[in-house]
Amino acid sequence: MSTISPNRIPSLDGLRGVAIILVVLSHLIGQHYVRVPYENEVRQAIGTGRLGVTLFFILSGFLITTLLLKELESNERINLNNFYWRRGWRILPAYATFVVVLGLLSASQLVLLGDNDLWHMLTLTSNFGVLSWYSGHTWSTSTQEQFYLLWPAVILLLGRCKGLYAALGIMLVLPLTRFCLWTMTADFIRPLAKVG
Repeated sequence: MSTISPNRIPSLDGLRGVAIILVVLSHLIGQHYVRVPYENEVRQAIGTGRLGVTLFFILSGFLITTLLLKELESNERINLNNFYWRRGWRILPAYATFVVVLGLLSASQLVLLGDNDLWHMLTLTSNFGVLSWYSGHTWSTSTQEQFYLLWPAVILLLGRCKGLYAALGIMLVLPLTRFCLWTMTADFIRPLAKVG
């Protein structure tokens, strides 16, 4: 008897494995206790690990959208309560444990967190702040949870076709917005980068 979920797409497991390897390698490179063969070439090929995380985001977005569209097609609605419940139980217990442990370590002064690190982690807004080394990687969980919060509502409100147009619009507008923000704040940010 198979235990594979009917919603699972086995062919994507290989891509998940590639994404995991990219993220793990990016974290290992440059650590004094780990030697990675062809370290410079690997660093150039995979960058800072964003490639692996981006691949995770793409897979997650594809899978979540596929599940939502299947539910919309078969039930003519999306049960947001069930969706949020399933997503929350899948990610938040481990994330909450991490935040609590990090908070306790910070209170014990075993790790040094920034002034707003715990606030950003608790509100899942780490991608909007500059966090310390210990908490900085929670930006990806924050980004993922914000997507889970907003995207099902967009599909539910706009439907399949208008939701597609909304996604295409966002894909066109966000890079332009990011470029404009970078250009407008460059005079402020670049001197800070030189000082740091």
